[in-house]
Amino acid sequence: ADEVINAACEVRDLYLGDMDVTTINPEPWISLRAENLRSMFVAAMVTGSRTALLQGKVQLAIQFARSAVSVQCNREDAVTVLIEALVAAGRPGDARDAYLRFCSRVVGSKGLPPSRELRRLVADLIPEPKQSSHSHIAREDVIGA
Repeated sequence: ADEVINAACEVRDLYLGDMDVTTINPEPWISLRAENLRSMFVAAMVTGSRTALLQGKVQLAIQFARSAVSVQCNREDAVTVLIEALVAAGRPGDARDAYLRFCSRVVGSKGLPPSRELRRLVADLIPEPKQSSHSHIAREDVIGA
C-alpha cells in the first residue's frame, strides 16, 4: 500500500498540467496522446486516493481525489472517491457539494443522471441537509431521485 501511495505522490509531483497541444502541433494524434496522459494521471490519483483511504490517510486521499477531479471533472470514479474521502474526514456538507456540482455538470453535458451506484452511495453516506425547500428541489432535479 505504501508503494501505491508513494507512486501516486510521484505522479502528482511530475504532472504539471496540460500542455496546449493546439499551439504545438495540430496533429490529431497529439491531442489523443494528451487525453490519454490525462486519463492515466486521473487513474493514478483515484488509485492513490482509494489506497490512502484504506490506510487511514484521509487528507492525502482528499488531495489525490481533488487532483483527479481538477483534471477530469466529469469522471465518476474521481468524484466518487472524493465524496468518500470528504465523508471520511467528517465533511459531509463538502461531499454533498461535490456531488451536486458533479450532477450539474453531467446532467448539463450529457443529459444523464449519475449512475445508480453513485446515487446509492451518496444516499448511504451523506445525511439529508436540514429541510430547505430550495436545496430539496435542486437535489431532486439534479440526481434523478
